[in-house]
Amino acid sequence: HMAFKGTERRDARAIAEEIESAGGEINAATGMETTTYYAKVLKGDWPLALDILADIFSHSILDPGELERERDVILQEIAAANDQPDDLVFDLAQAACYGGHPLGRSILGTADLIASVSREQMVASILSKKLAAGSTHLLIDVPVGPSAKIANAADAMRMRKLFEFVGDRVGLKVEVVTTDWDPFLKNGAGTALGLLGDREAPGRVAACAKGATSILARGHACRILGMIGNRDSARLLLRFAADRKETGYLRMFAVTGLGILGERKDVPLLRGIAFDLDAEIRNDPLDTLAGFM
Repeated sequence: HMAFKGTERRDARAIAEEIESAGGEINAATGMETTTYYAKVLKGDWPLALDILADIFSHSILDPGELERERDVILQEIAAANDQPDDLVFDLAQAACYGGHPLGRSILGTADLIASVSREQMVASILSKKLAAGSTHLLIDVPVGPSAKIANAADAMRMRKLFEFVGDRVGLKVEVVTTDWDPFLKNGAGTALGLLGDREAPGRVAACAKGATSILARGHACRILGMIGNRDSARLLLRFAADRKETGYLRMFAVTGLGILGERKDVPLLRGIAFDLDAEIRNDPLDTLAGFM
């Protein structure tokens, strides 16, 4: 959210007006392992879209006042999600799958974390995304001067130590230099150089979730609905797969009536169906899955 709140060249209103005046739209989305910034414009306006995306990604000023306003917005979103059982159940399932691993955490974060996060920690979060994108080395220029966002050498040194400390802990080599502010260079701290390195993870697990999903699609959904739907115990049965960089999962869930859910009388039936399907997937010929690997 903070990326759209203003840069050295554009305030929040200018960002919106420039992209919308071209008939486009700009947004971002956060997944478990990726954060994506994107813009949709007509083909001839792609230079404008690219310029705005590069600007907000590399030169957001993270205004302290905007940070406080956005903090309240996120806290409200967390509270709303926790009040929606059909949202909360997926966070609980994710935590059950991955335990204390970062993949087991909610994308929204926790109220305690959002309430206490500082501007410096947000800078560290941006640095971590450089790492996730595959960077192994970063050279960061920090302009310093009366007109710059970092006004004195002491603040610049604190920023340098923050970047280098976080980089060292996550295995990212960070070199930070400070320069006198020059109006032609603008006055935001941003990445000057990024090098992509070989970050292959040994022992990576190949997920077959897409193949398993295809097996479930071959008539099993109708059979399951026939088994439990005629007992009025399930309004909806769905399944979906998710593949991560080094893992994946196949999830199946049923939406039941509140009374039946409260009595839990059909939970053993649903569990049994899930185990039966798991056995079918395991016994399915490997060539069925091979096309999805």
